[in-house]
Amino acid sequence: MLAPHIKRNVDKLWNLFWSAGITNPLVAVEQITYLLFLKRLEAIDHERVSKGSPSIYKGTEVQDGKEVEVDYSQCRWSYIEQDKTPQHLIDVVFPWLRNLEKHLAAGQTSEKEAELSQDVGEAPEDGINVIGNRMSDAYFQLDPNKGAILQQAIDLINQLFAHVDDQSSSTDVMGDTFEYLLSEIATAGKNGQFRTPRHIIRCMVQMLDPEPGERIIDPAAGTAGFLFSSLTHILARHTTSELLRVEWDGTVHRADGDQLVATPETYEAVFDGQYYVGLDNDRTMVRIGWMNMILHGVESPYIYQRDSLGKPLNSNDSEAHNDTYELQNERTNQNERTNQNENAGEKNAKQKQDPLKKLLKSESYNVVLANPPFTGRVDTNSLDITLFPRAGNKGIKAKQAITNKSELLFVWRMLDLLTVGGRCAVIVPEGVLFGNTDAHVRLRRELLTEHRVEAVISLPAGVFQPYTGVKTSILVFQKETPKDERRQWKPLDQPRTDKVWFYEVEEEAYSLDAKRNERRGQDNDLWDMLEKYQQRHNPEYEELDYFQPDYWTERWRMVDDETLKIFSDNQEVVNWKDRVAAIHELFAELPRDPEEAYEQIHDEQQPKLEAFAQAIVSKVVSEELNKSKSSKSSNFETVIDKALKKAAASFRRMCESHKELFDTEEKVAYQLFQKAYRNASDSITRILKEQLLSNESVEAEDFDETKVVEEIGEIARQYARLDGYDAMLQSLQYIKYQAKLKEAKHWVALVRVYAEDPDWESEDGKIKGSHDDQGSPRLEYLADINLYDKKGNLNDDLLDPDCIESRAWNLSSGQYKPFNFESIISDKSVSEILRNLKSREAQLMEGLDRLLGMVD
Repeated sequence: MLAPHIKRNVDKLWNLFWSAGITNPLVAVEQITYLLFLKRLEAIDHERVSKGSPSIYKGTEVQDGKEVEVDYSQCRWSYIEQDKTPQHLIDVVFPWLRNLEKHLAAGQTSEKEAELSQDVGEAPEDGINVIGNRMSDAYFQLDPNKGAILQQAIDLINQLFAHVDDQSSSTDVMGDTFEYLLSEIATAGKNGQFRTPRHIIRCMVQMLDPEPGERIIDPAAGTAGFLFSSLTHILARHTTSELLRVEWDGTVHRADGDQLVATPETYEAVFDGQYYVGLDNDRTMVRIGWMNMILHGVESPYIYQRDSLGKPLNSNDSEAHNDTYELQNERTNQNERTNQNENAGEKNAKQKQDPLKKLLKSESYNVVLANPPFTGRVDTNSLDITLFPRAGNKGIKAKQAITNKSELLFVWRMLDLLTVGGRCAVIVPEGVLFGNTDAHVRLRRELLTEHRVEAVISLPAGVFQPYTGVKTSILVFQKETPKDERRQWKPLDQPRTDKVWFYEVEEEAYSLDAKRNERRGQDNDLWDMLEKYQQRHNPEYEELDYFQPDYWTERWRMVDDETLKIFSDNQEVVNWKDRVAAIHELFAELPRDPEEAYEQIHDEQQPKLEAFAQAIVSKVVSEELNKSKSSKSSNFETVIDKALKKAAASFRRMCESHKELFDTEEKVAYQLFQKAYRNASDSITRILKEQLLSNESVEAEDFDETKVVEEIGEIARQYARLDGYDAMLQSLQYIKYQAKLKEAKHWVALVRVYAEDPDWESEDGKIKGSHDDQGSPRLEYLADINLYDKKGNLNDDLLDPDCIESRAWNLSSGQYKPFNFESIISDKSVSEILRNLKSREAQLMEGLDRLLGMVD
């Protein structure tokens, strides 16, 4: 969780760029991200150099036909923060940034990346290669005349990331800051693209449970939310549970993968970009997603611009889809060089091959996670036709894909990418689950008959507010049929999916209106769904039981230089340098709950404050009264009030002299300390006034003011332990609340159920009834019937009307939701309602008979 002051500073950044005329939210995010990225790069370079790689701020250029060394030190953040002018960024930094991937390439190469580069005739590179050249059109768009705004932006970023040189803390804070920045985008993108809520992403990742070494792809990656959430999940799964902290919405902290450290190869593989592949059509999204993964600690992200549905580029296809900026240039250049010699021609042909083809190789990924754009239609001529069923068997339809709907095509693409046994979780619009076009039905039939559909999670309509109110579901499936055996299922074959698990989410982490307000600590169906999904094969719960985590609040703070200065004598505080810790972790004597911690400190320190207040106020009042030499008179009360006011002010000044002990950003503890010393002052002045007006003497003792100020400082220091910001956390384990639900939120639907036919007999008459005593259909009965006619239509009355196959493979959760009589709000009994329905049915049938007679 980001500290509130960091959020405020991010908001200030946003407002700065907005006021400078950059009003497109996506462009504003991109421009701010460039600055965050430039600051992070210097820390990344320190890491690289320490491992023996050359600095990205050193390079070579060809000048006058000779290769000369060039120093790019002026592109370092430490230089930028000295020369805070837009022109320096435009003229010096961004030309270097546009070639950043070449500078990053100067080092060691991962095997996968080398293989990818060599396939297109390029030299091996350092995990980040020029194939994508994502930064080649990165430009700083701030008006050169807005220098003051840039200066403010740089100062704000420096305030945000005072500890960027520390690898772990900078990754956490920068990554969280970037996520908060993205959350500010409240406009939908093109073709139904919009940001997926991070808590929904985390749930999907938890359902698939990726492991180290598994290849993960998002074919519509956007800002790479699914990929970095997968990285976080893997680390969390291999972090000692006592170290983990999980926020109320599922955000994970301190996932450092300490259990992987024993096997360094595995730990390093977790951060290897080849395991996190993201493709997207939108070049800006690709650039942001690539930087996002780097900000989250992945040094070599495989994030590329590519149409996941498009046909590959090859030398024999003149209409091949060019999906990157560089490939378009390459294609033009190739056409202009048609008269070159044979060797050059062979080289050009090789370069025209699709450099990203390997990333879309069939059956090469263990996990697919995505929220692909829907409501979009694609040009069928640009599709890789080998991936999709054809519109027909002959003629022009045999060369066309069955549909141009992106939401259907993406699911087929995901099936193709998965290895056998691979898992997929994808967000689909509700129409995919119940649509009745040939494409809709064939996709669902293929999923259910040739693979295993694990679950359908129905999400409420407001989940994607404020982008859209469209109703969606999470579709979870596992690939079981290899590519070379696909679409060979016959009606006599048993579907590979036996049953489908459904869950209907009604309430989640945020309100379902356009405001999407937080629902901290309230019932969240997503937690119940996750627990029941994990137990779906062997449930240890009743259907009305409800699972929720335990919630509590802690106070967190960044242990920065100011904190260390105040508590330098506390070794535990020193141990947490440059990291975020809860106050009860820093100060073991404090309870976890911030309110209880405050009460403990207040109970211990308030009497001390009151004692000092009495000593100081009494002395000052006594001195002031002696100075006035006033006896009892009509203005005696006025004299007392004046003396008390001066005395109270003197005490408060002593207390306020320790203001530097407190956090200047959040100001939590200082307000509590301020309240404490003011209460002490007010209480003592009130008591002394009553004494003086009653002619009681006021005892005043001498004291060492310097020592008193020091002791008040120690009291202030005790209150300063309360500084920080409150974070609501949740337990790792969920608590089962028995019979809390009024109706079940989950249910199971069987895919194929044969209807019983008690009148069926075998040909020899020896067997009667279609099902045996255990309720299973007899083999003789199955051999005697034809489920489908010659046209592929399901024959009537052979399947139970409530099974999935009999409903055109419909996967809409509401189709199979058990009817709950208790949910009916009526003053009549269920039996009365049913009798009324039966009576109305009879009346309707009678009316239809009369109408038929009239027609005849």
